[in-house]
Amino acid sequence: MITIYGKEDCPYCEAAQMLMESRGLEFEYKDMKSNPDVFDEVTKRLGGIPPRLAPQIFDGEVYVGGFDKARDYF
Repeated sequence: MITIYGKEDCPYCEAAQMLMESRGLEFEYKDMKSNPDVFDEVTKRLGGIPPRLAPQIFDGEVYVGGFDKARDYF
């Protein structure tokens, strides 16, 4: 399952969602700005390093990166 950790009013987060939809990929979007538990979850997945940028995208347990990396990866 693809997971996109994003935040409200983030054009790259919206672009990442549109990318997944355009390629017919199933994904889950989690807002890390409005939900402290989601922020803690992505921080843990990043090895304890809090995310400074959004989106942060994972393909299952594989860390993909941000939007530009996802565009090349998927």
